[in-house]
Amino acid sequence: MTDTEEIIEVADETGETALVATEPQEQEKPKEPKVSWLLVLLRKYRRHLLGAAIGVLAACMFMWLGFWKTLFILAMAGLGAYLFGVDNKMQSVKRLINRVFPGRK
Repeated sequence: MTDTEEIIEVADETGETALVATEPQEQEKPKEPKVSWLLVLLRKYRRHLLGAAIGVLAACMFMWLGFWKTLFILAMAGLGAYLFGVDNKMQSVKRLINRVFPGRK
């Protein structure tokens, strides 16, 4: 007898009972969730797609707004991301100024 076999008591027409071993039943495997092929590609090439989307957005901005307006918007967005993304702003700004304008030796 294996682990998956089960012994049960069965009664026939005359009322006599007998112990019978049942056949092993296959255990159901848990179903794996189906992942769309598109989601697999999006996860694999996430950085490539993000870079392409940023490039298309920048190209559209250059066409509609012109070079200087687009450059100004991108500079302000970069400055905002830098200022709001840094924890210790004062030290970070001092370090940046010292790197851009080094002191005399």
